Amino acid sequence: MKILICTFSFPAPKIGHFGGKFVLDEAVAYAENGAQVRVLTPYISGGNAKEEAFPGVTVFRFSYAWPQSRQKLLRINRPLYDQPSRLNFFLFPMLLGLYILQICRHAVWADLIHAQWTLTALLAIPAKILFGKKLVMTARGSDIRLLPRTLNQLIHHAVDGAIDCFGPQPWNENYKSQFKSNYLKLPLIVHNDGNGLFPEDVKSILEIPNKTFIVLYVGRFEAIKIKNSNLPLLDLMSAARIIKQMNRRFHLFYIGDGSLFKTMAERISNQQLADCVTLLGPKNNVFDYINICHLGAGGVAFNAVSEEFTLAGKPQLLIKDGCISTPWKDKENAIFVKSGNAKDIAEKILWGIDHPHLLMQIGKNAKMDMKEIITDTKRGGRIYLECFEKILKNM
Repeated sequence: MKILICTFSFPAPKIGHFGGKFVLDEAVAYAENGAQVRVLTPYISGGNAKEEAFPGVTVFRFSYAWPQSRQKLLRINRPLYDQPSRLNFFLFPMLLGLYILQICRHAVWADLIHAQWTLTALLAIPAKILFGKKLVMTARGSDIRLLPRTLNQLIHHAVDGAIDCFGPQPWNENYKSQFKSNYLKLPLIVHNDGNGLFPEDVKSILEIPNKTFIVLYVGRFEAIKIKNSNLPLLDLMSAARIIKQMNRRFHLFYIGDGSLFKTMAERISNQQLADCVTLLGPKNNVFDYINICHLGAGGVAFNAVSEEFTLAGKPQLLIKDGCISTPWKDKENAIFVKSGNAKDIAEKILWGIDHPHLLMQIGKNAKMDMKEIITDTKRGGRIYLECFEKILKNM
């Protein structure tokens, strides 16, 4: 099977860009199960126009402005919707128009198009009509918030399948009730990108690596993420300050990048937290860091970060709000914390430090409870391809 993945975000590790890793995970899953995969994405400064991201996965980055120095819509570790600029007002229509042409060009090769986000699916509809290609899509959340409701309804109606992979969460059920489509119930896919080694940068920071309680935050450092998902990005630092005052052997690490990176670095310095809080920046081998942590953070129910901690069998802090529902259960397969409450977060971390065996069991329970929702690339790719085969047979 030949699959064309269309996305606005895809990793380029050689230039330090890790956005859209979940798209890479799906591409790897398809390739591991015998599919040929092309990924079509806009050019990002420093990236290669064509490269192999994984055996069987070829990435094509198309230009949308000349000279190349004007291509500033996509920047390293910044989402497309967070690129304010007057120049972008003129570049965006050019990007959309050229993306349609590029999709049509590559669609001739493909058996099926998998569009990431509804906007990309909209751009792929001409290729579906002109070349009779099957089109499936995955809505990711930001597209549902940013595009007009009526437009999203039309897109959901036009595609051959909308992937439903976010589990039994209230927001996901609400999403499906708003937009009628042929929903494809499939698991979330996670690719283990680690090499199995204890990261040297962490080892060099910790005085006693094997006896330090490690909390790991993974995610994008953006204000919009805090606003939309109530993520404890900055609250964790305040919690770390509380725990430091109690002289506990504890260290908070952050993996990621974004517009708040400088603010976070200044806060660490101003509050004298450098001995217990470290910004590691973006990482290509996130699983190596997840595997050594005792408690994870940065996830929301079934987003990409939550998937990674769950597949690794690591317990995680989740905000107790509308995003948390069955099968998540406090102190059973996750630890719920109150949004904006550093004291509550500190208390939950201290509980984890004092109850290591119970904490470890919470992580194991999560992996077991979510096994039908979150899976690895080998199994997940097989399930997706079987579903795509059924869609292709209905041509």
